[in-house]
Amino acid sequence: METSVALKLDSEGITFKLDHEGLQGMCLGEKRTLIMPEKRIRSLFTDMKKRKELDTVLNIELIEINNKKWEKLAEGLQMVMLEEVSPESCERIVINGDTLAVEYEGSLEDGTVFDSSASRGQPFGPFQQGYGQIIRGYEIALAGRCLGERFKMIVPPHLAYGDQGAGDLIPPGATLHFDVRLVQLNQELWAEQQSNQEVYTWETINDDYDCEHKVTYEDNIYMHYLAVSGDDTEFGTLAEVDGEPFGPFRLDGSELQGVPGLGPAMEGMCLGEERIVTLPPRLGWEQQYETLDVNIIITQINEHKFTARKDEL
Repeated sequence: METSVALKLDSEGITFKLDHEGLQGMCLGEKRTLIMPEKRIRSLFTDMKKRKELDTVLNIELIEINNKKWEKLAEGLQMVMLEEVSPESCERIVINGDTLAVEYEGSLEDGTVFDSSASRGQPFGPFQQGYGQIIRGYEIALAGRCLGERFKMIVPPHLAYGDQGAGDLIPPGATLHFDVRLVQLNQELWAEQQSNQEVYTWETINDDYDCEHKVTYEDNIYMHYLAVSGDDTEFGTLAEVDGEPFGPFRLDGSELQGVPGLGPAMEGMCLGEERIVTLPPRLGWEQQYETLDVNIIITQINEHKFTARKDEL
C-alpha cells in the first residue's frame, strides 16, 4: 500500500510519496536529518528559487501520515489520534468526574522511556478526571475521549512536572511524550473486540401509520420527539405540557446540523411512524456525553399531516 507523508523542511512544507529510504520507519512527530542527492532535490521543486535555497542536507519533521497529524489543543498540548472509535460505536465520552485508567508509555524528547504500564504490569489508575489526580496534560487529552481510543501527546513542562521535574528520571523543565490508551471508563473496561460494535441504531415501534408519504431529503418535516438519558432525565417536545412539533426542517438542513445522527435515522420514515433512535454522543447534541434513546414521531411531511392527538403519541 502506498503511504503519503507530509514533512516540514525548516519553514517549508512538502508532501512525499514514501519512496525514500530515509523516511522508512519514521514516527509521527519524529525529526531527522537527511542527506539527499542534488537531483532528488531538483525533482521535488519546480520553483527554481526554492531549489537554490535548499541544501542537500535537510532537517525534516514528520507532521502527517495518511491524514493522521498532530493537533494543538488547549494550553500548548499537542496530540495525534492513533486509534479512534467511530461516532457510531462510541457509547460514552469522558467528562469531569469520571473514573479512568490508562495504558501508557512515557518518554523524554531523546526517546528515553521513563515509565510505562507494561513495565509496571498494570494500567495507571483508577483516577478521577478533572480533579488534579494526574498531570494537566492528561486531563486535557482525555476530555471527550471514548473507551479504547489510543493517542500520542507531547506535553510541555507547564502541563507536566514543570521546573521541579519528578525524581531522578524526569529532569526539570522536561517536555514529555506519551503513548496512551483509555482502558477504563467508570465501570466499563476496554476489550479490543468491542471497539467497533455499533450502538447507533433505530427501530420502528408502531404500525398505525400512513406509508403513502415517506420522508426524503427534499421534504419539509415536522416531528415530536422525546430524549431520555441514563438517569431518566427527559427533554423534547413530548416532555413539554403544550409542546408544539419541532419544524419545519429538512434532513440535510441547518436545523439538524447540531444533531448529526437524527437525519439518517429519519430517512424513509412514514407519516405517523414512530421510531426509537439509539443516539451516541458524537452523533448527538453538543452537551451530550452518553448514549440517549430518542423517541421520534413524524407529524407532518410537507402539507400532509398526521391527525393523532398528542396524548396518543
